[in-house]
Amino acid sequence: MSYQLYRYPSIYIEGNKPTTDKPSIFQLVDGKFILLRGEPKEPYARVFIREIYENSHLKVLDLYGSRVKKSYIIYAPQHDLYLLIERETPISLLEVSGKRVHIYLSEGDKVLEGDRIATIITNKLEIRNVRSLAKGIIVLISECLEPTEKYIIAVTGEDNVRKINVKPY
Repeated sequence: MSYQLYRYPSIYIEGNKPTTDKPSIFQLVDGKFILLRGEPKEPYARVFIREIYENSHLKVLDLYGSRVKKSYIIYAPQHDLYLLIERETPISLLEVSGKRVHIYLSEGDKVLEGDRIATIITNKLEIRNVRSLAKGIIVLISECLEPTEKYIIAVTGEDNVRKINVKPY
């Protein structure tokens, strides 16, 4: 197994109004997606505003209902891929925590149920593998700001994820 440097993805959360200080992805009325700051000259149907990635799970995921509560777009740099995940999409959530956490996968990776996705070192210095509980695509890995290393990993079925082309404007 080869290891790659983890590069943080970008997250764009559906909003009402674009801002000039943050890049946004616009879905135009013809269905195309464009990336820019400010507003496009063409009419648009939806806007997704770039947000800080850390703790983004608090804004987009219903942790108790295992659903997406706000539509969002993830840019996965390891795959050079934009993924649109719509509101109300069912997700499988996995909490990974320990003294040290090593995650082997990234957003956009496909997993099968039982695939190893992380290794943790416990406070007793035991090494444990963490396996996927669902088959699908990883749509979010979010680090929780806590004393121990803790991550929330969201997986959903391939049919629930739309790969989109986003053009810079």
